[in-house]
Amino acid sequence: MRRSTPRLLSSSPNICIVGGGAIGLSSALHLLQSSPSPSITLVERDSTYRVNSAVLSAGGVRSQFSLKENVECSLYGLEVFKKNGLNDLLKKANPSASPVDLQFMNGGYLFLSSTLSGSSCLTKNLKLQKSLGAANTELLHGEEVGREFPYLNTEDLRMGCYSKDDGWFDPYSFLTGVREGIKPRIREGKKLTEIETENNKITRMKIDGEWQAFDFVVNATGANANSVIDKIPNIRRLPVEARKRTIFHFKCKDVPHPDPTSHIPPLTVDPSGVWYRSTSALTSESSGDFICGCTPTEDDEQDAERHTDDIDPDYSLWEEVIWPKLYERCEAFGGAKVLNQWAGWYEYNVKDQNGIVGFHPDCSNLILANGFSGHGLQQSPAVGRAVSELVEDGKFRTIDLDRFKFERFEEEGGLIFEEGIV
Repeated sequence: MRRSTPRLLSSSPNICIVGGGAIGLSSALHLLQSSPSPSITLVERDSTYRVNSAVLSAGGVRSQFSLKENVECSLYGLEVFKKNGLNDLLKKANPSASPVDLQFMNGGYLFLSSTLSGSSCLTKNLKLQKSLGAANTELLHGEEVGREFPYLNTEDLRMGCYSKDDGWFDPYSFLTGVREGIKPRIREGKKLTEIETENNKITRMKIDGEWQAFDFVVNATGANANSVIDKIPNIRRLPVEARKRTIFHFKCKDVPHPDPTSHIPPLTVDPSGVWYRSTSALTSESSGDFICGCTPTEDDEQDAERHTDDIDPDYSLWEEVIWPKLYERCEAFGGAKVLNQWAGWYEYNVKDQNGIVGFHPDCSNLILANGFSGHGLQQSPAVGRAVSELVEDGKFRTIDLDRFKFERFEEEGGLIFEEGIV
C-alpha cells in the first residue's frame, strides 16, 4: 500500500534539498516543472564538485538490471541524457537556460557470463528489460560474442548480453549545466548545522548561520546520508555507508578494434567483475584511452576505509586484479599503461544495495533519496521526478518506487536484491 501524505495548503511549498549532486539537482529541476513552482533552497558544501561521486564515476547509464524499478529508472535516464530530454526540462524550468551538451557516447553495454547460472540470469533479465521497453538489447551465445567482438577471448564464455542503446556521458557537464540552468530559480546554501523538529516534523534548519523554515526537506547527500539524519532527534539511521571505488585511466597502443560502423566498443563487464570502456571513439590508426575498475569482494569492502574525506585510490588493484583480467579477456591490453587513477565514494546501501526513496517513517516531511550504491547518476532523473511527485501528491505517479521505501528494512521479505551490480 502506498503511503500518502496530505498536500500542503500552500500552493507554493518551501523546500530544502540537502545535497547538490546529481540526485539533488535533478530533484530541483523536476520540482521546477510544477506550476506554480515551489521555493527551493539547495545546500551543497562542495560547490566545485571536486569530490563529487558522480563526477568521479564512469558516467554510465544502462538498462541491464534485474529489478523492474531499476530498469524503468534507467530507461527514463536514457530519455533525459541521450534524447535531449535534459534540455527540454531546463527550458521549462528556465526559458533562458543555455543548452547542455552531455557528450553522450552510444557505445552500449556488454555483460559477459562464463557460467550456467550467470547465463540464466542474463536470459531472465533480458525478458524483463524487453517487456519494459529496452528493445535494442540482445543475447549473444559464446561463439556469437566472438564474431561480434573478435578482439575478445571467448573460450570460457557461455553468453553475453549487449544493450546497444546504452552508453555514457560527462557527469561534470550534467551537474554544471543543470546548476547554471536553474540557478536563477533557486537559493543556494553551503552548510547545514542544525535541525529543529516538532511533532515528528522538521520545522526549521540552520543554514549558513541563518534559521529558515521549510515545508519539505529532501535528503540527497549521497555517501553522507546520515549527516542529515544525525541532526534529527529520535529518528532511525539509514543503512548507508561510504564505500570506495577506484578508477584507472590507461592507454593502449594496440586498441581492440570495435565495430567499424560505431567506432565505440561497449562498456564491457567481465565475469570477474572487472569492467572497462573507451573514453572516445576509436579508429584503427588511433591509440586508445580507456578507463576501468572492478567490483571488490565483500572481504575487501570490510577492510576499506570509510572516512568520507579519504579518497586515495587503491593503487594495488591495477597490478593485482584488473590488468591480469583485462589481458586474459583481450590480448591487446597486454601493453596497457596507466596514465592516472582516482577514487570516489559509492553511497552503499549495506542491506540490499538499492535506493531508499520515500518519506522517512519517523519524520513526516523528510523525503529520502539515498543509498543507490553506484546507480545514483543514471537513476537521478527518475528519482528527481519521484521526489517532485511526493511533494506534489504524497505518492509516486509514474514509476512506482514503493518497494524502495525505508520500511522494507523492517518488514519480513522486504529486502529487494539487484543482480546487475557493477
